[in-house]
Amino acid sequence: MNRRVTIRDIAQDVGYHFTTVSMALRKHPDIPERTRLKIEASAARLGYRPDPVLGALMSYRTELRKASYLGTLAWVTNYPSRTGWRAVQPFEEFFEGARQEADRRGYRIEEFWLGEPGMTPRRMAQILKSRGIQGLLLAPQPAVGTELAFEWDAFAAVTFGYTLAKPALHGVSNHHFRSMLLLVEQLFALGYRRCGYVEERRVDARVSYSWLGAYQVAHDAAGRAREIPPLQFNAWSEVEFAQWFDRYRPDVIVTKYPPVKDWLESRGLRLPDDVGLASPSLADRETEWAGMHENAVAIGRAAVSVLGDLLRHQDLGVPATPQRVMIEGVWTRGRTVRALQGAGGDAAAPEGSTTR
Repeated sequence: MNRRVTIRDIAQDVGYHFTTVSMALRKHPDIPERTRLKIEASAARLGYRPDPVLGALMSYRTELRKASYLGTLAWVTNYPSRTGWRAVQPFEEFFEGARQEADRRGYRIEEFWLGEPGMTPRRMAQILKSRGIQGLLLAPQPAVGTELAFEWDAFAAVTFGYTLAKPALHGVSNHHFRSMLLLVEQLFALGYRRCGYVEERRVDARVSYSWLGAYQVAHDAAGRAREIPPLQFNAWSEVEFAQWFDRYRPDVIVTKYPPVKDWLESRGLRLPDDVGLASPSLADRETEWAGMHENAVAIGRAAVSVLGDLLRHQDLGVPATPQRVMIEGVWTRGRTVRALQGAGGDAAAPEGSTTR
């Protein structure tokens, strides 16, 4: 008798994690369409058939989890002000995604600010333990290289991005390197030939220099000389930008900094007719710019998923081998790049991305 084809068999065939395969087969909205179609094709080819008994059991367990309250998770922030982290739009979407997944799993999330008057790491740990809170979601830190002294052995913790240097905890982030690769591939497919990159050094550092590295790799992989050197600021300067632009004349600029659009328009340039703009990091609600949506809500949900597993297994303290979950970005053309030349539409999306 032939063995039943499982989700893990499909995962091995397509090279994705089995949880990605499971979500794709359930048509979960976090999975890009091209990824879903690839997984569905593999499932059909291998002869996969869902197990109705197992499916019913999983649905039953999910409903039980929804009905029971498991406890509180701490959303721990470290900005100079209590609400300073909310000024960065993706961070709010991280929180919203975390809240959604926490609610689904039977948790609720409560904010804790390390900057409260009189607060110390020891005092914070005492408060959390007295409340029976073991799970920590560490919001992104205000600066790269942050170190936090804390009673980690009593807690399970998950962080976002790369700004927390010590301790090295399990983390969740956008796949920044791949997002930039896909972004540059899309711009080349749209017919752009002189792509420039403009960013603040501290912002590149926040993503562990993944954007700068991927931008350079994408040019090399396409066999295109990097004729236009990246413009990296210690502090933004419209004068310095104008000098760089006049010297190299890019036909499209990759940047996360919104005022670049105003600088270009103040020079009489029309977007996207004269020059295009694309961002490697768009919040889910941003639709005007072209670029890569981070899927920030999905990142927040993934963080709670990781934390929930740690709590279930009582895997507390600083991990011996930190793991990182990276969420795929999604391409959107927006209104700041031109349509595909000669076709009047989007370029074909690279594998693993979708268009909006």
